[in-house]
Amino acid sequence: MNDQKPDTHHKALTLNLDTSLYGTIAEIGAGQEVARWFFEVGAASGTVAKIVSAYDMKVSDDMYGRTSRYVSESRLKSMLEHEYDLVMKSLSAARGADTRFVAVADTVSARNFAGTNICHGWLGIRFQAEPEAEPNQIVLHVNLHDGTNLQQQLAVGRLGVNLVYGAFHARDDLAGLPATLLDDLSLDRVDIDYIEVDGPEFEGADPRLLNLGLLRAGVSHSVLLLPDGTPVAPIDILYKRPLAIERGAFARSGETIYTEMMHQTLAVCQEASVKSRREPVGIFEMTVNSLVSEEDTPDEVVLSRLDALLGPGHMAMISTFPENYRLTRFFRRYSTEPLFFALGITSLVRTLDAGFYDELPGGLVEAMGRMIADNVRIAVFPMAREQFTSQLSVAGQDLMHWRVPEDDCVTIDNLLPRGSLKHLYLFLRESGAFLGM
Repeated sequence: MNDQKPDTHHKALTLNLDTSLYGTIAEIGAGQEVARWFFEVGAASGTVAKIVSAYDMKVSDDMYGRTSRYVSESRLKSMLEHEYDLVMKSLSAARGADTRFVAVADTVSARNFAGTNICHGWLGIRFQAEPEAEPNQIVLHVNLHDGTNLQQQLAVGRLGVNLVYGAFHARDDLAGLPATLLDDLSLDRVDIDYIEVDGPEFEGADPRLLNLGLLRAGVSHSVLLLPDGTPVAPIDILYKRPLAIERGAFARSGETIYTEMMHQTLAVCQEASVKSRREPVGIFEMTVNSLVSEEDTPDEVVLSRLDALLGPGHMAMISTFPENYRLTRFFRRYSTEPLFFALGITSLVRTLDAGFYDELPGGLVEAMGRMIADNVRIAVFPMAREQFTSQLSVAGQDLMHWRVPEDDCVTIDNLLPRGSLKHLYLFLRESGAFLGM
C-alpha cells in the first residue's frame, strides 16, 4: 500500500486525464503558473478550454468590471463568475450532459522589483461536482513568503494545482481539505489565512470550523474573526490600521476584565493615532498552539471562548504564535501605525523570562527588540498582590528574580526585577515602551 502524497505533477496529470473536466484558467499578477502545470504535464487539451491573463488594469476592468483593488476577494469572485458564465454559455449546449465545467482564477501581488509590496493573493475555483449541477466555489487568501518573485510565482502554481485537485478529490472530507493545499510546499513559503466555501456540495459547512481547520492542518499562522464571528482575511482589516492587541487564553468565561483592558488600551491607542486616517481596531488574540496539535481537543472549546469575547467593535484572532515578539512581526506586515499590546502584569513577568528565548542568539534582549519595534508600546495592567503571586505560582513562574512589593496592588512602578534584568526593565519603563495603566 502506498501512502505517499501525490505530487504536483501527478495531480495536474490526473486532472488532465479526467475527460469529464473542462474549463478556463484566469490569472493576474504572478504569471500563468497554474496553467503552466497543466500544459507541462501533457494532455491539457482535454481539460483547458481557455487561459487568460488580464494583466493591464483597463483590460481587467473591461472584462470583470471596475474595482478599487485588483488583488482582492471581490476581484477574484468577479473573475470566477465571469469566466464560469462564459464557458457555460459557450459549451453547455454542446457538451454539458457529460462535462463538469470549471473556472480557476487567481489575482496575486508577487514581490515587486523594489521589494516594497505586501506579497499576497486570492485564489479560487468555481466548479460543478457533476454534469449539469449547480456550481460550487472555494476561495482562499494566501500570503507569499519566498524572497524572489520567481519563487513566489512557482508557489502560486503549486498551490493552484492543489486547490483544483482538492476540489475534485478531497472536498468530501472538508476537515481534511486544508491539509492538502500545501502539498509540495511549506508554511515557510506560503500560508493560507482565509478559506470560504459555497454551493450545494458544502451546504451546512461552518465557516469558523473550516478556518480553524487551517490552523489544525498547519497551513496557517492565524485566523481572524469579525465581531459577529465571521472569518475574514487579516489584510482586509489590518492594513494601515492602528491596533490594540490583547493576548491571553481567556479561559475564565464571562470575566469583564478582558473588555475593560481592551477599552482602556483602545483609548490610549486612539490618543497616539491622531494623525492616522483610520480608526484603531481592537483584537483579542488567543494562542492555541497546544490545542491545534491535539486531535482530541474539540474545536468547540476554542469557539466557546471566542463567543464570550466577541462583541461590538472587537474582533478575535486565533494564532499559533508561541512568543509575544512574533506578533509584532505579524502585525507589522500590514501596518506601521501605533500598535499597543495589552498585558496584565503577570503576563509581563512571563514575557521577561529569559528562559523562553533560548532559540534567539540575543536571548531576552533580542526578543524585546523584536517585540517593541518602532511605534509599539505595551500597556501593563496592575493586579492585586495575592492574585499576582497566585497566578505566577500556578504558571510555575519563579519569583526569586523579582522584588514583589508589600503593597496590596502590584504595578510596573512598584515591581522591580533583581540583578541585571533590572537595567533592561527600567530602560523600557522610562523610555515609555512600558505604559502603566
